[in-house]
Amino acid sequence: LQEGPEVGIHVLAWCDTYASLTRVLDRRGIGEFTMRVALPMSSEDSTNLLDDPAASRLDRPHRAIFYDEEQVGRLDKFRPYAIPPQPWLEEFGRCLRKRKG
Repeated sequence: LQEGPEVGIHVLAWCDTYASLTRVLDRRGIGEFTMRVALPMSSEDSTNLLDDPAASRLDRPHRAIFYDEEQVGRLDKFRPYAIPPQPWLEEFGRCLRKRKG
């Protein structure tokens, strides 16, 4: 984690809870992830992960917070996924029906 980016190795990790994350990484290890995304979580977990309780205030479903250590004080709220457009759903449905037949 510490030396990887310097040699072109980057890590993308996912964890279901902050408690699970701390079982694998200590605070210093977590700090190696300069960019983080958080979905709704407790105020304490959000503060530990993002240095801000913002993830505890996510008020609508399908929202997340993006944190980048290099942009101090800036947290971006975003939708990590959205409902696909109707034409895409229809085409996908056609493809699935072809596979069944």
